[in-house]
Amino acid sequence: MATLKTILLISIMQCMLLTSYGQLVFMVEKPGTINNLKYRCGERMDLKTKSGERISGIINQIRDTAIVVNYLMVKNDNIAIIYTRRVINSMFSAAGIFGGIGYVGIDGLNNLINNESPIIRKSVVKTGGIMLGAGLLLKLFSMRKRHINNEDWRIKVLDFTIINDPGIYANPGERK
Repeated sequence: MATLKTILLISIMQCMLLTSYGQLVFMVEKPGTINNLKYRCGERMDLKTKSGERISGIINQIRDTAIVVNYLMVKNDNIAIIYTRRVINSMFSAAGIFGGIGYVGIDGLNNLINNESPIIRKSVVKTGGIMLGAGLLLKLFSMRKRHINNEDWRIKVLDFTIINDPGIYANPGERK
């Protein structure tokens, strides 16, 4: 019985492999190094075109010469900058911004409940302002720019298609 289950499982896996199709991977790489970023459909991307338009959103489709982000098609040779998020800077930035505002707010609310005067103390505003300022300053450094100019960074589209089936787009002489 266990052999029958194993054979059935292997058969199902083979059928899934035959019906699956490959995918295209949008890769940004630094020439001469192993540094690269890989994007697949469904992932988030932030970019700037050569005309200065900033586009950010989910990748809907990857093609050989273009990418579709938030249903806007951008040609690969029209991309000037790709932005990547620095996670640690973003986390500390958010902590500084929300911490500074929250610190002043909680202290003010506490003084209001306890009928203390002044409601908002200068020392608390100073500390909260420093935290807020540090968070806003870190926000400037939370995105990294990758300039696409084929010297610093370049774009490649990797094709992992297993089955080469042109479907209805094939010429009648090419179908088998």
